[in-house]
Amino acid sequence: MADWDGNSLRQAGLSLKWHRRNDTFRRALVGTDRDSTRVDRSSDSDYRFFPTEKDETFGYRLHPVDQACNKIIAAIDRNETRGILDLKTITERILPLGPVAWAAAEKSPGRSPDMIIQELRRKAALRQEQIDEESLIRKVDAGDLNNWLRETCDSAQAWIGSIPPQFEFGLFASLQGTPCAPEFGNVDPGHYRIHAGARTGAWPTSPEISSEMPKASVATDGADLGF
Repeated sequence: MADWDGNSLRQAGLSLKWHRRNDTFRRALVGTDRDSTRVDRSSDSDYRFFPTEKDETFGYRLHPVDQACNKIIAAIDRNETRGILDLKTITERILPLGPVAWAAAEKSPGRSPDMIIQELRRKAALRQEQIDEESLIRKVDAGDLNNWLRETCDSAQAWIGSIPPQFEFGLFASLQGTPCAPEFGNVDPGHYRIHAGARTGAWPTSPEISSEMPKASVATDGADLGF
């Protein structure tokens, strides 16, 4: 498919130069005489928490929760500044890192949530020139980003430590099927359950699922968040 896409881009009059090519990941620089952008293509397992969603631009896309799980694993496997910036967006728009790590551990056997967070904390050593290379719209200070990552990892570690022992790895969901980040010191654990992944993904089963799921994709502390 990557080669097919590359031929389509060239036929559309764009230049394309491959920078990395292997069995599971490809990176290309695509553009015109005046501008260019980096395009990454990677193979992904069809083991997901949710089915893919239709997208007007790309045809289909991963559910935000599955995107978040993939991003947190990519952030510890690669030495790229972009991965840490993506995690900041995830915590602001999808879920805190603790629940994402708990879910990612179910999708990526052999990794524990604690291991994932510990590996992330080691990434909090970014230099300003690394961030500036990303050509961001607004200025991001390396010290602020490193401190944010350390503090966020501390919070994630504390949240993981608060999880009652009856819960297996997976995605925390309310009884209505909404992904969430329960604060177990203040709520009844019986109000939450684990939604496990499946081949091609599956929606959580619930009597209220048909009415609840259209309201929001993700909730944190009981509050719905829109995308």
